[in-house]
Amino acid sequence: MIRRGSEAMTRIAAPFLAWLVLAGLAPAVAAQETPRSGGELVFVVPAEPPSFDAHREESFALLHPAAPHYNTLLRVDPDDPTATDELYQRQSRATDREERRRHIREFEKRLLDEEVHYIFTFQWHRIVPLNARVQGWTITPSHFLNNQLDTVWLAPE
Repeated sequence: MIRRGSEAMTRIAAPFLAWLVLAGLAPAVAAQETPRSGGELVFVVPAEPPSFDAHREESFALLHPAAPHYNTLLRVDPDDPTATDELYQRQSRATDREERRRHIREFEKRLLDEEVHYIFTFQWHRIVPLNARVQGWTITPSHFLNNQLDTVWLAPE
């Protein structure tokens, strides 16, 4: 036997319960949409470019290796277009070691801190020898750091 009152209660309770569940999930969804500052973008392109001709190739694998060929490494500062050139000329003409070091640090600060330039390096600059005969080689944490070859030798077979 079905009661009439319980059927009416089900009609009212079902939408209310659905609303209650959705209302409980809403703060979690809103919290996920809040952007966070910082972080690191990591991407992997599991392919090698067929060639470095950007006009012929359509592969995404070409994008990052060919970027240095099509982007300008040094961009001009619209406020002072000659500042970077002057800093470079000053450091290249300096004969005193400390003076040259000071000019180089000014040049680096201008390019890497104030103007936020970045320098492209290719992944194959980092050498990881796979032969067990290579001795004295330290795998470096960065592509920018390489070993001095005077400390590397091949072990006899």
